Amino acid sequence: MSSNAVIESGSDKDVKDVTEQSVEQSKPVSRFTRWYRSPLFNVIIVGLISFTQPGIWNALNNTGAGGQQEPYLVNGANSLTFGIMVFGCSIFSILANKIGLKWVLVIGTLGYAPYSAALYTNNRYGVEWFVLLGGATCGIGASALWASEGAIALGYGDVKDRGKFTGIWLGLRELGQLIGSSIQLSLNVESGKRGRVGYTTYLVLIALQCLGLPLALLVSPPNKVIRPDGSKLPHTQTNKSIKEQCRRWGALIKRKQFFLLIPILVGFNWNSTYLGIYLVNYFSVRARALASLTSGIAATGANIFWGWFFDLKYFSRPQLARITWVFLAV
Repeated sequence: MSSNAVIESGSDKDVKDVTEQSVEQSKPVSRFTRWYRSPLFNVIIVGLISFTQPGIWNALNNTGAGGQQEPYLVNGANSLTFGIMVFGCSIFSILANKIGLKWVLVIGTLGYAPYSAALYTNNRYGVEWFVLLGGATCGIGASALWASEGAIALGYGDVKDRGKFTGIWLGLRELGQLIGSSIQLSLNVESGKRGRVGYTTYLVLIALQCLGLPLALLVSPPNKVIRPDGSKLPHTQTNKSIKEQCRRWGALIKRKQFFLLIPILVGFNWNSTYLGIYLVNYFSVRARALASLTSGIAATGANIFWGWFFDLKYFSRPQLARITWVFLAV
């Protein structure tokens, strides 16, 4: 085949793709479809998934040692979880460009409930090995969830809406901690002694976490999202080879912005381990549940505030980044 024929063949393919996309965009879309495929609906669904997964996990963890009597086993499980996430988040971010954000998000909903079930089993029957296995499944699920939920929450909407969408997404996540800790406090309000929470606490929280999978199936893939003005998301990803994605990932982690984020990320996750050990050693079950509740209330309000703040027009984006970095560092 001559080079001219190849060019003509490629041109015909491009014209065909453009024509098919134009025909698809010209099809009439019902009001329900526009709402179901809208960025706002998808961000709310992602927020509800965060509510059921890391939100409930935070409610348990901020109670101290996952509600257990001693922190040592849960500390080992948490170390396993975060150790897997160090590599898992990068792996799933590359995989998302191969199988799609939606299916990575679905995988992310499968790891949290087994960990909570392991805490319940150990609390009631003393099965310690299951807690470590649950920590591993939680690490895999969290890696997939963290690699996909942020991309959906920030990438589906316009730039002008990203602060608002971030507030909705993270506000709903912290609402999970708030409601989960409220349930814990109501079930353990009479327990004024140090020890472990009642095992019925876990049953309610496990049921909430099982809602994550059906919610994830409601999320629209990027190519089906319809923005308020009727436009589709731009198709920026053209090379989906694993080798190319690894090359881009390697270039990304060499940027100075990546290293500037490390202190913030360390500070963000420090509380997840330190606070739990402190609470379980010095406070009663009731006080631990109350601490988790007050932490959830503060975090929910803070996420809504920062979402509003980031959409303000008074500051440029570099200025907002510096203000946020200084505030978190202090």
